[in-house]
Amino acid sequence: MTKQKNKNLKVMNNCFFSRIKYFDSLDSTNNELLNNEYDDKTLIYTYNQTKGRGRFNRKWITFKDKALALSFLLKSESNDHSYKNLINNYFLMNMILSISLIDLLNKKYDINSWIKWPNDIYINDKKLAGILTETDFINKDNFKIVGGIGININAEEKEILNINKKATSLSLEKKEKINLKEFTNLFIEELSNNFFSLFSYENHNISNEKYIIKAMGRDINILDQNQNNKQKLNEVEVAKIKNKWLDYCNIIGKHVVISNTSKDFDGVLIKGKVLDIDNQGFLIVETENKKMKILSGDVSVVVDQ
Repeated sequence: MTKQKNKNLKVMNNCFFSRIKYFDSLDSTNNELLNNEYDDKTLIYTYNQTKGRGRFNRKWITFKDKALALSFLLKSESNDHSYKNLINNYFLMNMILSISLIDLLNKKYDINSWIKWPNDIYINDKKLAGILTETDFINKDNFKIVGGIGININAEEKEILNINKKATSLSLEKKEKINLKEFTNLFIEELSNNFFSLFSYENHNISNEKYIIKAMGRDINILDQNQNNKQKLNEVEVAKIKNKWLDYCNIIGKHVVISNTSKDFDGVLIKGKVLDIDNQGFLIVETENKKMKILSGDVSVVVDQ
């Protein structure tokens, strides 16, 4: 890692993450957390990801110093059952990343965006960001989950044209260059707040100690100020997050065609009406013959009826 070039600091209370680490360059932020030993609640990011991955191992193009690649790690080794329940909800990780970005874009940048099931963020008909959540076993009893997101921030139109699908960047939508460090700070704060909203604390005596979150530079260790508080997963907040995610997704009741489905469906095209999305993220689709549960695939809306 090179020496810190900037000291653009942000003060933030009650950070959910125990460690935040910046890299000048990485092949993949997800790979870094999956393949190396890091503490629980570590978040890492870079503005130069060289071998980003999406679903189905597709290449995710990251333009150097013009995009944010960010991933966080959660481990199931905690004795806190509420925390383990959080980690077991793979779909919830996806939802938190999605709504954190969409809410930030709306509140701070006055941009409306939406979720294309299962894990892409669009502005109008152009892709802005992609999410990839992965798990790996630590041992026979415990596992770790890594949630990652790639966001096009300052990519120019001539660069976007090199992507083989409709895409955009935040700067193109705002018609101005975006401060990468400021955006990173705001996104980490939004993400942290959404994680905290999932818990109710029996002893709400959280310290007022302030934590410095750096948008560039060496890694930071952040003491877990909630370690003495008994926490309980707030099911009401979980339901609120899912309802918000469904509103942003806006696919319930739509007639769709789904391609590139899992091997369980032999890759055939599935046509039907979306009835629901369950708590594991499965799309519930009613075809002419039956109801189906589909976890992944490329969705196209064909008609509203």
